[in-house]
Amino acid sequence: MGGGNRDVGGLDTPVSVDCGRSECVAARKLGQFLQAVRCGATPLGKLDSVLIAIVIAAAPLLNLHHCNMPGETVPNALELRAVRCTRNGVHIGPVNVGVPAHRLTVLRGADGSGKELLLRILGLLETADQGEVFVEGKCLSRIGEESLAELRRRHFGYLFAAPFLLPAFTALENVVMPMFKVLDANPTEARLRAEELLRFAGVEQYEQEPAGDLPFFEQRCVALARALATEPAVLLVENFDAELSFDQQRQFSRLLREACQRWRNTVIATVSPTWMAAAGDHVFEVTRGKLELAPAPLPQS
Repeated sequence: MGGGNRDVGGLDTPVSVDCGRSECVAARKLGQFLQAVRCGATPLGKLDSVLIAIVIAAAPLLNLHHCNMPGETVPNALELRAVRCTRNGVHIGPVNVGVPAHRLTVLRGADGSGKELLLRILGLLETADQGEVFVEGKCLSRIGEESLAELRRRHFGYLFAAPFLLPAFTALENVVMPMFKVLDANPTEARLRAEELLRFAGVEQYEQEPAGDLPFFEQRCVALARALATEPAVLLVENFDAELSFDQQRQFSRLLREACQRWRNTVIATVSPTWMAAAGDHVFEVTRGKLELAPAPLPQS
């Protein structure tokens, strides 16, 4: 999922490997070495050329991706420009906002503040009355309904306030089924990924239990695994702190942040005014259809 620049020979493009940020330094040093070779400042021996060839050939397998350096602008996964919309007495706008890629962005506000309508517009589930929506820099104003539906199916994942699991099917079966439809995965691939996602969500012990028999929080975790199963670039999460204890909210928040880091998802979520952000979260306060960027929370000691 984490697309990025794979020209490891470029001095100007730092890269990192998903297995750890320390490789960012090693990859930059490799780039500097290659650049020096190009300039003739460093002689290229036979062993050096073999090692470089191995690294370049292995780059796709290592899932190299661009490493954002301090002060570098994070690209927007979605953007709203001059968006206005009114539904059922709730009005938003004008809204001009960008959602940074590969991060957790939170719309925090009371019920009726407009956060739910904003989430639906960002998730392409609602068409704004005015304004433009951009996905990865592409304006959707002239896209047809069939293409829009395909974009939702392939690019977006949805996790609603209610889990909406199939109660008679096991947790594993609930996670597996979307992969057959969206990814055309074979049964072995689907099962392995489903098991991985259930472990990630901390509910692997329930994989053979009927989903309807699970406690509410565990159902939410299974629903999260199901939403991630189709490898969405953007995951929309509705009111995830509702009906959860403080500890459960913190645990679920950590899962969403980890999904951004591990699979390079962009996560957009709505929460209540009492939800507490952590360092790195991108939080907008939503009041009467207006957005205001909240101050960045301080890192916890």
